[in-house]
Amino acid sequence: MVRQSLVVLLVLALSALLRTSYASEAPPVLSELSADFERYSGAKLVFNVDALPPGNYHDAMPELDAERQVAAARIACREVRKLPPGYLGAVGMKAVGIFARCVSRKGDGFRPYDKELHGYRYFGIYNGADAVAAAYYSDEQLPLTFHHEIFHHLDRVSHRSEPARADDTRLEKALAGKEPYPPPAISGVDLASLRRRCDGETLETTVSEYASKNPAEDKAETARHLMSTLVDSLVQVTGRPELPGSQRLLHVLNVYDTALADDGPAVDWFVDVALGRSELHPLALKNADLTITQIIESLEAFVDRRADAEALPTETVRRLLVQAAKQSGQEMGDERAVTLANAAAAATRRLLTDRICPRGDERSFVVMGHEDADGVNWTLRHDIEEFGHDARRLKRIVTGQPELLSRTQLKNLRLIAGWYVYIASRWQVTGGTLQLFERARATFAASLADDDAEIAKALLLTDLKDLGGAISTDGTWTPRSSANPYLKNVDEEISAAAVRMAIRRVQPACVRLAGGSGVNLAANGRVLTAAHVAGHVGARLTAQFPDGRRFTAECVAHDPQLDLSLCRLIDARDLPFAQLAGAPPKTGTPVVCIGQPGSRTPSGEATDYQPFHVSTGTIRGFLDDRLGDQRLGGCKHDAWTYWGHSGSPLFNERGEIIAMHNSWDSNTAMRHAVTFEAIEKFLEEHHDDVGVD
Repeated sequence: MVRQSLVVLLVLALSALLRTSYASEAPPVLSELSADFERYSGAKLVFNVDALPPGNYHDAMPELDAERQVAAARIACREVRKLPPGYLGAVGMKAVGIFARCVSRKGDGFRPYDKELHGYRYFGIYNGADAVAAAYYSDEQLPLTFHHEIFHHLDRVSHRSEPARADDTRLEKALAGKEPYPPPAISGVDLASLRRRCDGETLETTVSEYASKNPAEDKAETARHLMSTLVDSLVQVTGRPELPGSQRLLHVLNVYDTALADDGPAVDWFVDVALGRSELHPLALKNADLTITQIIESLEAFVDRRADAEALPTETVRRLLVQAAKQSGQEMGDERAVTLANAAAAATRRLLTDRICPRGDERSFVVMGHEDADGVNWTLRHDIEEFGHDARRLKRIVTGQPELLSRTQLKNLRLIAGWYVYIASRWQVTGGTLQLFERARATFAASLADDDAEIAKALLLTDLKDLGGAISTDGTWTPRSSANPYLKNVDEEISAAAVRMAIRRVQPACVRLAGGSGVNLAANGRVLTAAHVAGHVGARLTAQFPDGRRFTAECVAHDPQLDLSLCRLIDARDLPFAQLAGAPPKTGTPVVCIGQPGSRTPSGEATDYQPFHVSTGTIRGFLDDRLGDQRLGGCKHDAWTYWGHSGSPLFNERGEIIAMHNSWDSNTAMRHAVTFEAIEKFLEEHHDDVGVD
């Protein structure tokens, strides 16, 4: 009972320590907030003029009352986390003071005289060396002043040996178009996520009239705009870098980075802040605040759901794992290392199962979030990325226990593979989401124990949809070695590793269909083939997959002019499938053809050709009307084909379908295929038939 009470107290303390905002029901005392500010930033948070370092300040800066001090400290603790841990201390900032008012007897021409205050009311001031002071007039104003004044210090220290004028000249050149800053390199996934969160605010030129006072104020005003509209600003500088406002923002971002010579926050830090994942950024992994004992007990409490531990938010648990990964290389003794490894492995597993909620026989799961207008579930994509982060952290934590590491990673990957199959059987998986699943699979493979390099290689070569069946529930790698004997055809034909891997993933979806070929498009069995292979609507054929499974295929859609048919596989589920590319190919695009050359010639002689033959070639050209009559194929290619190849998919080097072979010219030996555009049109017209059960 005593230990349980200690755990409860520890968990509650950790929640307060690691939380990025302070919206709890019981307000923390000022000393706790001030200590947290200093611990995180490296600078003191003060509320008394005498506590500020020497320097030039306003004539009157009265103290806030006790309640307002706590409110101001909350805001300061929140806002300082938009900068990396220890950043203020590293750039030489010693203190940040917050007061009821900032009043000076002298004005600067931008504010009226206040008779009641007997002076001019200011928002804040930089002492020119190592401290700033800010007035707290409102909850909206204080964050702006906080970042405005801090930027004055960053602007000074970023010059180092150069005069301030050199930096001003750099900004002038950028605004004049002589040396413009290029847009930052933000990944497509992150940029799309930022766009979903932005309000559409754009800084066309300058932030305010006050920016005209001098270049230093222009930059400081831009900095406070950046920090108060971080999502919108990042979207703006990426999409509209030519705007004067964008060039100002890009200049300010550069100053944040260069103010700390070797380790300043580049754009990727601010992207992580805007997307709520800054604690995973390398700059945030430097300062560990917790002991190994605290980390272990908190992780165990989270896993066991003891007392109030389930109140720990997911991001807090992941921060515990971040700190565990950072400290795992320290001397802690064999017994504690084992305990930490077991706690981290169990917590990583719990993070996964709590999110996707596997049910019953691990065939049913929960998918968080919703699709947007483009069919993208950004919450799902974020979850996939998080599971990859968890796998990488676990490898850093679990040292000296290869069996525990690989078993946990494989068990988790089995769930993720099953989750993918569940999703793919119910929704159309976009190319970007599929890419993230593939990237997560690669991360798990790289995060196995070093002794399991062969298993890691096998994971990469196994179709994502087949992984669940190749990993046992206890995390043992148990592939069916003879399930698909035709994969060797891929290896023998394709030497480029990346292309070989991509084609190995889609080869299991290729189908031997009666006397022709086809390719499966959905987990519950929707085979695309040539119309002259299927025959007519209602026709029944036998479909065989490379792993030997056979199904009855019923033709449900048929277009003789486009030479396309769609067949439904009866009583099919959890099948491998391939997807149509996102755009049509061009002349010269490399192709891989997988089909079923006939075992006999038209005259009846044996050919010795084997099924699921693999050949390579290129797109050689197109007919003028790519949506016209396709009975002789509107796309030309030179991959080798034979009788029986009709209906064979032509894949690009990423394993996406870009055409379908259907005929050849005996005079020129040129092969012909149904065009990408015709396939896309056909599938759109028969959307209900392509749908999943």
